[in-house]
Formats: sequence, structure tokens, C-alpha cells
Amino acid sequence: MNKGPSKISEEVKEDVVDDSVSQTSGTLWGAMALIIGSTIGAGILALPDITQDAGFVPSTTGLVGVWAFLVGQALLLAEVNINLMEIQAEEEAATSSSSSDTILTLRTMAEKTLGKGVGKAATGIYLSLSYCLLVAYLTKVGEIFSFASDGKLQSGTMVDVFALGSLGMFMFGGPMFADKLNQGLTSVLVALFMSILALGMAHTNLDVLFGGDSVQSFQAVGPAIPIMFLSLVYHDLIPLICSYLDGDRKRTQQALVFGSLVPLAMFISWEAVTLSFFKEYNASGIHSAVYTSGHIDPVNLMISASGSPLIGSLVQGFSFVAIATSFLGTTMGVSETIRSEASEFNSDDEQKLSDDVLRNVGLTATLIPPLLFTTSGDPKAFIQVLSVAGGYGMTLLYGIFPPLMAWKLRETMKAPKHAVPGGNLMLGSLLSIGISLGIYRVLQDAL
Repeated sequence: MNKGPSKISEEVKEDVVDDSVSQTSGTLWGAMALIIGSTIGAGILALPDITQDAGFVPSTTGLVGVWAFLVGQALLLAEVNINLMEIQAEEEAATSSSSSDTILTLRTMAEKTLGKGVGKAATGIYLSLSYCLLVAYLTKVGEIFSFASDGKLQSGTMVDVFALGSLGMFMFGGPMFADKLNQGLTSVLVALFMSILALGMAHTNLDVLFGGDSVQSFQAVGPAIPIMFLSLVYHDLIPLICSYLDGDRKRTQQALVFGSLVPLAMFISWEAVTLSFFKEYNASGIHSAVYTSGHIDPVNLMISASGSPLIGSLVQGFSFVAIATSFLGTTMGVSETIRSEASEFNSDDEQKLSDDVLRNVGLTATLIPPLLFTTSGDPKAFIQVLSVAGGYGMTLLYGIFPPLMAWKLRETMKAPKHAVPGGNLMLGSLLSIGISLGIYRVLQDAL
């Protein structure tokens, strides 16, 4: 979840538009690139850890199932967004007016379909979810530095340095610098990932993944579903993508389906490499930083016990860059959301604060609370916080709200255009799955 409804989104839109077309209509590949770059992030680091008890086949089945569910939800969000864009265009044409809103955000979509109260609730859920993610990212940063230095660097100290250093960089560098940095880090992330897969696939033992002695437990997939949900979510980008493609329904649908297929294939390949190595390795030789109170992280295991310094360095670098890109995107999205909300109360001409001051206030309010609540030194904390975020926040925003918004808009529009066939039966099915995921998480925590 790397982007928010912000100025950053506008800058990304301008950067990915092809020079041969108008800046109000982007390319299919540009939209797909946004999805791919957003999806490959911190969630991928948690997947091998949370799926090691399930095995490769059940975890792959779970990933494909979650992907299919999220594609349906994404198409519904695009349907609502584009239909509202058309309604807005008709209203502007009738009144000869022009709206300054080039992107219909999730809050706007919720307000126009389900009411202002739900719109405000959506913003609150988004901010709560993002704070959970920032806590998880900072926790992982501390773990990475502590692990890489064999405990010489205190995780708490490195979290402070990373968070406060990022705060200063964002304040003095500004949104454009942050966006350029994010693009550069994403390119490095993809390069590192492909290098790891190229080296790792050569040593992948298929018998360990599919053989009779391999662990295959579909019952163990359940606890991994929230992490899979979190890993494959790109839905905060859908308003941007709809605007970027100028409301073109066909290209938007193609971008959502094909753009999300690439990360799915990469995640499955990542699972194959990490789980194969994990199953083959003799636990008696595990580094003390990897094996703690019976907990083994397959990613850390690859770093310390792969037998190849190159693979270890690549995985270590990939882990940090994955956290950095996710942290950067989430920070800018949240800070711009806070700035936007604060600007509504900044109407007094005599005491009106500048945009730069509001942006810095937003950045401070974004980073200081997670820094204060970050739990350092517990390898399981990263998984636990991400699981809460995926199990509750994202399930509400991207598993329950989309069918409700689509149903309401279909009921009120004269001739709505559907992106997902099946009518109310399909909407009810997607809504039921989303509610079931939420109930499952509540029962899991209660028991």
C-alpha cells in the first residue's frame, strides 16, 4: 500500500505518461507499472514466514484465491470510480463549471455512494491501517540492522535514526524528491528481486515442494490469508489509475488484471525459492539470530545459511529496500491525507498556515506516533502487526466497502456500466467473502 490520494499521485501520473500521448491519458503499461511497483514491498518478506507450516501447494492455492478475490474488488472500485467520473462530467457540462478534483479518492467515492459519515470513516480506517503498517515497517528496520550487525547495532537506536532521518529528509527534500527517491528504490528493488530468483531457482528442489515427504497443510493456510491480502493489495492506487487512463474502462480493467498477475507470479516464485531452501536446511546449523524461541524466518535463514555470500547479500539488500519503499510510500500518503484534512480547518486568512507548514505538520504527525509505539527486538512483531492490518483494516476498505458502493451506485444510476458480471448475486458473494474474512480474524484473535 504505497500511494495515497496526494500531490505525489499527481507527480507519479505526470512521470509515467508517455510523451506521445496527452497527459490526461496514460498508457496501459504505465498503469501496470504503478501496480507492480506498489505491490512488491514489505508484505513479500512476511509470506515465507507465515506460510512455512502450510507448504508450497496450499500457500500457492491461497495466493491465487486471494488474488482472484482482490481482482473482483478492484474491478468494482474502478466501476464506481469511472461511473462517478462520468456523473461529475455530466454535471459540469450542465452547469458549465469545472471541478478541481482530478482524482476521485476513496473518501469521495464513499461519500457519494454511502454518505459523508462513511466517507469520514473510510479516512479514519485508512489512517489507522497506515499507522499499523508504519509500526510494522519500523519494527522490521530494527530487526534488519540488528541481524546484519550480529546484534552490535541496537534495533531501537536504528529505528530512531531511520525514522527521524526520514522525517528530516522528507521535510527538506519535499514531495518531488520523495517521489524520485521512491522510483529509484523501486527500480533497485525489482533488480534485486530478479537476481535472487535467477540464482535461487537454480538451487530449488521441486521434490521438497511437491514430493511425498513435503509439508502440505491446507488448514495452516488460514492464518496466512491476512498477510496474503496485504501483500497483493494495490487498491489505494485505483483512483489514480482511473484518472491516469482518463476513465477508459477497457484499459483500466486490463491494467488491473494483468498488472496484478505479474506480482502474483513473482510471489509464487519467491515462495518456491524460500520454502525450498527452508525445508532442505538442517535446523541444527541455524544462526542464533534466525532461530529464536522456536521461531525460524526463512528469509533470514537464506541470508545467514545459504552458503553463498552473494545470495545472502542480495536478500539482505532486497529486505531493506522492500521496507524502505513501503515505508516511504505509506509515509507520503498518510502525511498528504493529514495535510488535506487539516487544510479544511485552515481557512482563517489572518492565521492561515502555508502549504509547506501544513505538509511538515502532516509529516510529523505521521512519523512520531508510530515511532513511539514501535516494538523493537521481537521477530514476530512484524508478522503480528501486518496480520492485524491485513485482517481488519484492508478487509474493511478493500473487501467490504467496494461491493457496498457498487450496489448503491447501481441502484441509483439510470444505466450503470458494470465491470463485474453477475449482478447482485456476485456483489453479495464478494461481500460475503469479505465479511467472512473479517469474522475469521475476530474469531482467531478471540480464541
